[in-house]
Amino acid sequence: RPFRGEDTVRNNRAIRSWLRLEPRPLVTLLGYETGYMEAASRFNLSVETRVDKSFLNGLLFNSMIVRANESRATVSVLVDGDSILTSNLPRTLKKVAAQFKDFMVVGAGIDLEELPALDVDDPDLSDSIPGDVRQLGKLRSHEKISVVAWNTDGPRLLEGRIPHFVFRGGLHDNWFLHETIAAGRREVIDASECSMSVHISDSYDVNDRNQDSTSSAKTKSDEDVAIVVRSINTHLAHAHGTYAGQRGTVLSAPWKLSSCLEESGLCLQRRMRPGICNCESSGSFAASETDPVPLEGSRLLTCGRIRTDLLEDSPFREREDGELRSDRTLRLPLEIDALLTLLAVNKSIVLTAAHYAERETLMHWVCRLREQQVSNFIVAALDKDLYEWAAARSVPVYYDDSLIADLRDERSNLGHISVGAFKILTKMKSRIVLKVLRKGFDVVWSEPGILWLKDPRAKIGGYKSDLVIMSESKLRKSSADSGRLNVEFYRARASKNMIQAMEDVVQCALKKEKPEKGCFYEIFCNALDKENERGNRYDSS
Repeated sequence: RPFRGEDTVRNNRAIRSWLRLEPRPLVTLLGYETGYMEAASRFNLSVETRVDKSFLNGLLFNSMIVRANESRATVSVLVDGDSILTSNLPRTLKKVAAQFKDFMVVGAGIDLEELPALDVDDPDLSDSIPGDVRQLGKLRSHEKISVVAWNTDGPRLLEGRIPHFVFRGGLHDNWFLHETIAAGRREVIDASECSMSVHISDSYDVNDRNQDSTSSAKTKSDEDVAIVVRSINTHLAHAHGTYAGQRGTVLSAPWKLSSCLEESGLCLQRRMRPGICNCESSGSFAASETDPVPLEGSRLLTCGRIRTDLLEDSPFREREDGELRSDRTLRLPLEIDALLTLLAVNKSIVLTAAHYAERETLMHWVCRLREQQVSNFIVAALDKDLYEWAAARSVPVYYDDSLIADLRDERSNLGHISVGAFKILTKMKSRIVLKVLRKGFDVVWSEPGILWLKDPRAKIGGYKSDLVIMSESKLRKSSADSGRLNVEFYRARASKNMIQAMEDVVQCALKKEKPEKGCFYEIFCNALDKENERGNRYDSS
């Protein structure tokens, strides 16, 4: 997490616990957040900035795994940034590495209301914590995985590619664990009872039947973002691989490692029926989130805490056949107003539009903008398939059916568009720009086929004109010349005159056979035509 407020204290406390481990690990912070560089300098850490983010600012899990796999260390450990690691972590990895050549170790976390009264600078702090957490801590529910570790010199973890899950968005860890087990290339060990990591006073994506669901410190905006992220991750988990039902918890691991009276203090057990019961409780801790509790008004017992998607009124609840209620159709509340509020910088937005057949070109465009650290961009989807495809890849996208109703009957199911639909499609884009201008936002319009070699916004922002067009086409010298403009890239200000001009462009494109760029020329540049002197009305460059 960024080093702000209470998170600064939590992050520093966690980092100190990592650096006390023996042998001392190489610590790398993934991403580029507030305070990362200062922390790296203070604690002698590394920072890996080449980690992709979603438009909601969450790290993408697949990108994190790629960077972790590039490590030259013998074992990579992926852990939450505020997790306190105990001396049991290296002991666990040593035990597992001695037993198996290729492995993955997973563990659910342990929650503490607060640390015991200990000196945080005590070098023996990591050794003393495991005993304390067994008496004072609560083992988390089994679906939330806090620690994942694997040897880096082994075979591929799983088949295929990891989808664009948002880290901490739910189900990404369950899907990852399930697919690794299904691949069968590594021995997977549940080491939850080894007290490898501890969280202090945090909240997670679970619901307590005995807890008032309205008691939340999150704002409505935070809740809306969490719903979007959870919806994306839920869709991806069920649309890729073989994940289904409630698989992928730590209880699904074929092996379990727990404390015992052997010399090493750790014993391996093979589970005959892994994952058979998601309410399996542990006798190694004073409390567990999955300790059974009686149902209200009944003597029947149920898990104390269960996942959000198991609740009766959850939009993510699965049917009995394992399918999602919405038949795996992604239903996301991504709308233009919400995206503008989240992403606009100084009331300005970079805007493009694409249909499903352009999806690969679109992703190249998105990657180039992200390389230029341009974050205030939005994609207008011209069909529902592109909307779902882009949203599942954490692209800021919205779908406005009212703007493209003319395309419904022209578009094929394969993502290709007919000649008739393409002609209509080219005339839809000015509508999209006009709608954003009317909302009071300046627009930098860029076709997805435009290659951004560097960020041009500062340069074009220096012009005072309402419209700046970057075009290789030359203005005509006389009214006899056929005028045209390349309108694949331009900047339009949300001024009264500019909005009126775009309204004229839209009307022109609807009435005439000429392409939209001909209408741009007629509206903005046709000062030489005696019958139409609009060129004098608009300030353009």
